[in-house]
Amino acid sequence: MSPKRSEGFKADRQEELLAAAQRCFLAQGYDRTTMREIAAEAGVSTGAIYTYFGTKAEILQSLCAQQASAEVRDLQTTLAALPPGGDPIAAGLAVVLGKLLRLTPAERQAREQSNLLVFYEAARDPNFGQRFCESIALWRQVVTDILRQEQAAGRLRETVDRAALANVLIALPIGLEIVELLGGEPHDWAELVHSLSTTLRQGLDPVPQPVPLNQ
Repeated sequence: MSPKRSEGFKADRQEELLAAAQRCFLAQGYDRTTMREIAAEAGVSTGAIYTYFGTKAEILQSLCAQQASAEVRDLQTTLAALPPGGDPIAAGLAVVLGKLLRLTPAERQAREQSNLLVFYEAARDPNFGQRFCESIALWRQVVTDILRQEQAAGRLRETVDRAALANVLIALPIGLEIVELLGGEPHDWAELVHSLSTTLRQGLDPVPQPVPLNQ
């Protein structure tokens, strides 16, 4: 097997193991899932799984990093293709929240349960918490850069605190998913994306300065 083909095989097997682990975690919880059960779900030997991941925590960390990297990559691709005059804040919300429009209610629930699991483990495990902080820092940098560009273009008030607004924008999808999961009623995600985009843009537009009267 050529090195390139070998790397591709390893990447594919890692994807299979991560998908199997996620199914196990959702079905019975992270704490109650064993490496042996993940291996069985993926159809490999228990020894084989340790070729790719040393611990169960590494698997959860990889799941978290995989999702964050994919979403940041999608956001950057969308912004790069944004036409002149396009609203990057609205486009960003559409990328992050728009994914939920393409999921069935059962798939959304599985995603939301998975995210809650990640939050719990990040708060409980200091090592995983540090990795999660790194993911949040990546998002914060991406969003802050967008807001900086918006201020430079005159489409965002100079008085807006970029760091504070970045934290709000990062927290919005997380909070909305938790509310849907625990609130008992499904969201109309298309309407949420529209309402959030409109409200944010109207509230963030630069305030016209009064024209001084001629003396």
